Amino acid sequence: LLVESPVNAFHGYEQQIISIECTEGSSLQGNFAVSFKGESTPALNYDISFNTFQIALESLQGIGDLMVVRKHSENFAHISWTVIFLEQLGNVQSFEVNSDGLSCLDEI
Repeated sequence: LLVESPVNAFHGYEQQIISIECTEGSSLQGNFAVSFKGESTPALNYDISFNTFQIALESLQGIGDLMVVRKHSENFAHISWTVIFLEQLGNVQSFEVNSDGLSCLDEI
């Protein structure tokens, strides 16, 4: 798992991408957690919807309102969530992701 660099749409609003990826021919399984300024979400299923992910992130203290967009491959080998901070302009502390509960399952 990695948190990529902010992207440049929505000028002035911080955007971060949380991306999970397995190698070709495998798919994700398990869960992960996201932390912001020392506070963490509960375990989140790898295929969490954008809406449920947004609610989980917005429950973290001090994060404010967000917009979340999810993209994924057909077999869920790659999933990404673009998170746009709607109330915080400029540089915002990066998310930290705990991916210990995630694994890649080889497809037969």
